[in-house]
Amino acid sequence: MTDIAEITADHAHAWAHRRTPAIVEARPGIWAVPMPLSGHAIRYSISYLLEADRGRLLLIDAGFGSGECWRALRAALDEIGGSVTDIEGVLLTHNHPDHVGLAERLRAHGGTWIGLHRLDAGGPRHAAQYGEQSDAALALAGASQEVRDISATTIAAYANASAAPVADRVLEDGDVIRLGGRAVEVVWTPGHTPGHCCYASDDVLLTGDHLLPEALTQLANTHAPDSDPLGDVLHSLDRLTARDESLGLPGHQYPVLDVPRRAASVRDGFEARMDELARVVARDKGQTGWQITAAAVGESSWARMGEMGRRFATMETMGLLHRMALVGRLDVRPGPPEIFLLA
Repeated sequence: MTDIAEITADHAHAWAHRRTPAIVEARPGIWAVPMPLSGHAIRYSISYLLEADRGRLLLIDAGFGSGECWRALRAALDEIGGSVTDIEGVLLTHNHPDHVGLAERLRAHGGTWIGLHRLDAGGPRHAAQYGEQSDAALALAGASQEVRDISATTIAAYANASAAPVADRVLEDGDVIRLGGRAVEVVWTPGHTPGHCCYASDDVLLTGDHLLPEALTQLANTHAPDSDPLGDVLHSLDRLTARDESLGLPGHQYPVLDVPRRAASVRDGFEARMDELARVVARDKGQTGWQITAAAVGESSWARMGEMGRRFATMETMGLLHRMALVGRLDVRPGPPEIFLLA
């Protein structure tokens, strides 16, 4: 096993240079398995194999539903002397296609059970609901019908490549999954999705997409007037600052060496973003979330973005604007589209 600081440096270098890093044992009995996402901006997700005893394994997250990810998982199993049938359970941090993709294939191949939080465990209906909420969120933000159509087509194609799994074990906050000598605690951290969970085992926190070493947490859709994904994220970050685990193993990028410190830093980052948006909103007497995002990003950067890049930027902005309205920093004229102005 390589020292975790060396692993972090190597994986950070790989991330910076847009290449997929090698399979590595991050902690005794915990292997990081990069899952390639060819053609996607995020390049790869990371799944984790956790050894219990007598060759029994748990898998945290299951990559994308592609042959490329299946080969990456098989290569990792070969490297540690295991096989697909050794994976007894798959614990999913959240129900996004780049994390759930191989779950159903593993169940069909070896009888593996699938665990997922109650709020993300809707199976095929979950994928349809996500598309509906995404469209409603874009309508609230004031996006054009053309942008909404592009988003719907892209989301449907992405979801169809990785079937939304049906959970065998519906999880709740605080549940403990036991496999042989391995215990895994469920830590519910909503905000990226309603049912996003981190998993704690052996003083390590597997953080999914809730806590990454770079960038703020991507916010869930702000699809209704009372949607507050940022409020959920901030509360979830506060939970992590109070926990004992220092090492975080995320679903992308590279390890987080100080979980409480990074969680506090992400919180500060969101507070700074809200201050920036307040200055943007102050320039006008009322704008949509789409307009505010374009102004905040800047004309040249906005022009270079594709429609899906603009969509993700706008979803973050809408999450920030809704939180600001809920705490009294902004007023909102109901929509769709909603119009935001200083309180």
